Amino acid sequence: MHPRRTQRSRSRPLPLPLPPGTPQRRPLPLPPQRRSAPPSGALTLYFLDIDQGDSTLIYTPSGKAILVDGGRGGSGYKRKDKGRTVIIPFLKEKGIKKLDMVIMTHADEDHIGGLVTVVNETKPESGYPVEIVEFLDPGQAHTTFLYKELLKAVMDRKEIKYRNSRSGERLDFGEGVIAEVLNPPDVAGKTSNAASIVLKVACGGVSFLLTGDAEASAERYMLDTYRDKLKSTVLKAGHHGSGASSSDAFLAAVKPEVVVISVGTKNKFLLPDKNTLNRFEATGAKIYRTDYQGTITVTTDGKGYKVSTEREAPPLKDRWDFVPTLSEDEKMDINSASAAELEKLPRIGKGLAAEIIKRRPYQKVDDLRRVPGIGVKILERLRPLVKAGPPAEPAPGAVPAGEGAPEAKAPAGGARVNVNSASAEELAAIPGVSPALANAIIAGRPYRDTGELRNVPGIGPAKLEKILPHVSVSE
Repeated sequence: MHPRRTQRSRSRPLPLPLPPGTPQRRPLPLPPQRRSAPPSGALTLYFLDIDQGDSTLIYTPSGKAILVDGGRGGSGYKRKDKGRTVIIPFLKEKGIKKLDMVIMTHADEDHIGGLVTVVNETKPESGYPVEIVEFLDPGQAHTTFLYKELLKAVMDRKEIKYRNSRSGERLDFGEGVIAEVLNPPDVAGKTSNAASIVLKVACGGVSFLLTGDAEASAERYMLDTYRDKLKSTVLKAGHHGSGASSSDAFLAAVKPEVVVISVGTKNKFLLPDKNTLNRFEATGAKIYRTDYQGTITVTTDGKGYKVSTEREAPPLKDRWDFVPTLSEDEKMDINSASAAELEKLPRIGKGLAAEIIKRRPYQKVDDLRRVPGIGVKILERLRPLVKAGPPAEPAPGAVPAGEGAPEAKAPAGGARVNVNSASAEELAAIPGVSPALANAIIAGRPYRDTGELRNVPGIGPAKLEKILPHVSVSE
C-alpha cells in the first residue's frame, strides 16, 4: 500500500523531578481496567493540529492510547488552551476514556501547556473522566511556573504512576508494536531541547520517529548510538522544522518516506526553516504540514500505510509563508516607502517600520541588519520583497548610512550574558528582563544573533536596545 492522502473531517508542577536514586512512586490500586476504545488491529498516529506546538495521539492495535505532548496552555503566551480546545474534544470524539501513557518530550510551553488541562480536567469527577495510567518525563529540572503546575497536577492524581525515561528503554504499547526511547541518555547539563524524549514506534515494517524538539547535539548522540535503528518510514520533524534540527547526516540515517511538520500558521518563528525544508525535499519524502492540512493521520497494518489529512493544502499563492518572485521594479523601496507600506511587509509592525524610517538611508538591503529587531530570519524573509533605491535626503535625526544604530555601551567590567546558555536567573538579572521574560527568551532558543530577541514576545525595539549591550550569542 503506497502513501496516499485522503480527505478526513474532524468533527495543565510544584515538586521537581525525583532526584537520582529516589524510588519511583507506585500507583494506587485502580478501578477495574477499561480500554480506551475497542482494538482496531491497526496502529494509528494522529498528529494534531494545535497551531504552534506539538501533540500526537498514538492508538495501537491492542487498544492502547498514548498521548505525546499537549501543545500550548492557557498561560505563557496567552494562547488558547489546546488541551481544552483540541485534545479533550478529540478524545471525546474518538471515545477514548483511558490514556495508557502520557509522555512529555520536554518542558517547553508549546509542548506541555495543554497537558496541564488534560490532567486537571479529566479527573474521575470531571465531565469527561479519562483514566491516566502513567506519565513519562525526561526529568530535567525546569524552573518555569508552568512545569511546576504540570507536576503538581500529576502528583495530585494519586493513581498516575510518574517516572523519568531514558534512552534504551522499551515501552509497553501492547502486542504488535515495538516502542523504544532513543534520547536522552541523561539530562545533566543539557538544554531543554537536547533533553527531549525521542521515541521510535514500529509496527511490522512501518515505523515512526517522534523527535520532540531534539536538535544537533541529540541527533549526534543518536547517530553515534542508534544509527542502525534510526531508519523510519515517518519522521515527525524535530523542533517544528527548525534550522537547528534535521541535519543532512540525520536525515540520511532516517531515510523517511513521509515527513510531518507540526507548525502554526503565521508563527513568529517563521518555521519551518527554508533550508530545512530543502533538506526534507532532497530526501524525496512526502511533506505534510499541520498549518496547511490540519490534523494529519497515518494508519498502518504493519505492511503498508495510509496518510489522510483534515483538509487539502492551499494553492501555493495562498499560503501564509509564500514569497512571490518580484522584479526590481515591483520591489518595495526601503528608502522611500511610507510607514503604512512598510507595515505590509512580513514581520514588520508599526515599531519596526518607524525604526526602518529612522535609520534611512540604506545603501543596500543588508543594511536593514542595523535596525534593532531585524535579525537574520526576518532579513531573509524581506530580501526578495524589497530594494534600496537611490537615497533621498536623510530625515532629521536619521542615523547616517553605514554608521548603524548609536552604539550602546557594554556593561562596565562585566561579561555579556549568552542568551543561548544562560539560566533564567542570569537572564532576569539583565536590566529590563523580568523572570517571565527570561523564560520567554529561553523558550525561543536558539538565537543566531542578538537581534533575533526582537521575536520574543514582550521585547520591542526600545527594550531590545536596552538589552543588547548586556547580551551575546554563541552556539
